[in-house]
Amino acid sequence: MHLYSKDISPIKNSCFTRIFSILLMTIFCIGFSGSGHAQLFEQHPKESVGMKKMVITPPQNATITSEHTIEKSQGLPPPPENEKTNNAPQKRPKLSPEKALTKQENLKAWSPETNPLLVKTEWDIDLLIKELESNAELATPTTLLQSAKTLAEQNHMKEAAKYLFVAQARLQFDEARWPGSPSKSQENVKYMNKNKGEDQKLPWGEKPLKQENPHNSVIKLSATISPAILEWTFKDSGNFISAITAAREWDEATAFSYKPEYDTQEPIPYKDWAKQLDLTREEYYSSIIHLHKTMKKFKGD
Repeated sequence: MHLYSKDISPIKNSCFTRIFSILLMTIFCIGFSGSGHAQLFEQHPKESVGMKKMVITPPQNATITSEHTIEKSQGLPPPPENEKTNNAPQKRPKLSPEKALTKQENLKAWSPETNPLLVKTEWDIDLLIKELESNAELATPTTLLQSAKTLAEQNHMKEAAKYLFVAQARLQFDEARWPGSPSKSQENVKYMNKNKGEDQKLPWGEKPLKQENPHNSVIKLSATISPAILEWTFKDSGNFISAITAAREWDEATAFSYKPEYDTQEPIPYKDWAKQLDLTREEYYSSIIHLHKTMKKFKGD
């Protein structure tokens, strides 16, 4: 799918609209209020002091077979086998919704060895990313959001943006397949109106029942960590296109085998999950692209 192939329709999901309204207002207020914020996530290289690193050039007629051969010939120890690189993961093939989905009774909880909120070093970041990629199908929106927060704090903004977008897209699908239970107060009103005549019914009893959203804690977490990451992402179109493309490729190639950390309440019928996945996924990525275009117009790009 070409991400910029067509104009985007308005956001229909009320919860999604509420989240992005908060994010949009936050970015308007703090994201572009001054030049200081524009430098918030930029790194400034430090000038080196002291001797410059000596580079040993091998003879011109030498045959270079590998980096380790040169290191050995110069008396240097080879790098460790598990040297940290933060390399991008290999691209996985796209999954159809039918292959990506797992019935609720077969979902599995994931207890990661690496706590995303305790990551402090580059070594920890490598372990976190490796674990997320190795157990991608079990990574919940909560875990992805916590990872995005930590990666942003460690200035790994590209990875933070990718996991943020994936987490929000999957959260929106979770809201669709686990919509929550009707409000008990309105349920009681409906019951009281059941055997009454039209002139005796309570006037608000026939309104759609309000849903108690079981995902509220994750929605709040997303709204809390999103502004700083979106500020970095939206200030440069290259950053945005790279992050949203990586997120969608990751999302479409990863199964939904995770069991959320909270009570999701009753699901909609499993036969409807694939349709909801297609709908919510398209709505989310279309909406975030539309938001990016809106921000570009606001900045006059």
